[in-house]
Amino acid sequence: ISGSQALALPYLKYSGKWVKGNRFTLIPQFQAFIDFLTLNADMGFLDSEKLKSDLHEGWMFESDIPVGYGLGSSGALCAAIFDRYVRLNVVGNGIEVLELQQLLGLMEAFFHGKSSGMDPLVSLLNKVVIRKAEKVYEAFELGRFRLKKGAFYLINSGQSRATAPLVENYKNNLQEKGYRDAVEEKLIPLVNQLIDSFLDSRSGMDESSMENLSGLQLDMFPAMIPKQMKSKWVEGLESGKYFMKLCGAGGGGFYLAYTPDTGQSIEDVFGDDSVMKVL
Repeated sequence: ISGSQALALPYLKYSGKWVKGNRFTLIPQFQAFIDFLTLNADMGFLDSEKLKSDLHEGWMFESDIPVGYGLGSSGALCAAIFDRYVRLNVVGNGIEVLELQQLLGLMEAFFHGKSSGMDPLVSLLNKVVIRKAEKVYEAFELGRFRLKKGAFYLINSGQSRATAPLVENYKNNLQEKGYRDAVEEKLIPLVNQLIDSFLDSRSGMDESSMENLSGLQLDMFPAMIPKQMKSKWVEGLESGKYFMKLCGAGGGGFYLAYTPDTGQSIEDVFGDDSVMKVL
């Protein structure tokens, strides 16, 4: 966020695949997206004629990834199209992770106005992707990461959201100096510290920083936390039993919760149907 480090993991419960037949995609604006890819000169790295021909023949991307829930449904679509239709001269002799991120970001910008390219990159590689600094991206196998203590969960808010308006709201807030200073001086250092602690298998998660990040996001992003989530968010901070944070743009969809004590039943707080363990 705003130049900070970033970390994204594949979640293998959901997936997508190409199918042929009388099927339809659950991705909103699908045809408009295809027009964007096939008519935009910046998408010359894709074989647009083959893409249009396959769609005419009945090929479609079928996915069970919830749309508007921050789990990368648009990223998976972009990755699937890139994987199937990228021109051989683009990837023939290998391609760097940074270039993949940039090309995928161009594609996904259709949905969000601006995209980091992280979500489609994770889907394409099926690996953990880390943004260490500007133009410095690394990818690792998920099996490399094991928490020494605690666990991460996805919490279903029960409502979808649109990313683009939330991103635009954040960009507008950055025009205010006080808000921008809080992002640069408080939020970014916390995010970087947490990612570093997650990557350091010897130290484990920095629980105090996770608590601080949860409190800071509650204060800085009220529009991105629905009312039914806000009370649970506060409850976690007050009890110290779990700490919540945004998953993507927030505003609905899934949220991330960390509990320092794996013996704590977070399902008791949110309900069995709303909780999915990640790590």
